[in-house]
Amino acid sequence: MSNEPTPPPSPLLNLSPEVLQRHAKSARTAGWICLAIGIAAFILPGVFTLGIEILIGTLLLIAGLTQVFAAFGSIGSKHWFLAMVTGLLSAVVGVLFLTNPLKGIITLTILLGIFFLVSGVARLIYSFQLAGKGSRGISIFNAAITILLGVLILSGWPESSPVILGIFLGIDLIFVGIFLLTYSSACKQQGGSSGEGN
Repeated sequence: MSNEPTPPPSPLLNLSPEVLQRHAKSARTAGWICLAIGIAAFILPGVFTLGIEILIGTLLLIAGLTQVFAAFGSIGSKHWFLAMVTGLLSAVVGVLFLTNPLKGIITLTILLGIFFLVSGVARLIYSFQLAGKGSRGISIFNAAITILLGVLILSGWPESSPVILGIFLGIDLIFVGIFLLTYSSACKQQGGSSGEGN
């Protein structure tokens, strides 16, 4: 049995150096992906807006039909009728999204605004749990931008909604990517310094 002392956890999120190195790698990969998609969405907002609307409509339709078929297979069980109703509702909403893209985009834009507000507040709370000043500053800035995007969306729809979904999603993903790359760098540095100090 080894008597070597276990390396103390890093002050960054209280994680060991090994876990921090793994976090650094995954955060760097996710950061570059977010940056690439965010830039593409910002350059081609209309394409991304319509693509998101079609994707969500298709997913709702598939999920709804799957639930309806599952409900048919469980007729007589306790909640089969409720499952049938919710499945039909999902399928109908999916069809509406696919047959009337403009209304679907407006609805998604409102939901995105709400999502940005909630996500921004959650990111702000998370920011104050970060130990590194550099990561904390970027995270707070990212949270503030996300909250601002939510406010702008909810105060400005539906006039600009056909492209605003793609533009604001692109902006948010770019800032998320920058934060993830900064976080990855902080994890790598902290993990390395913690490992060397033992």
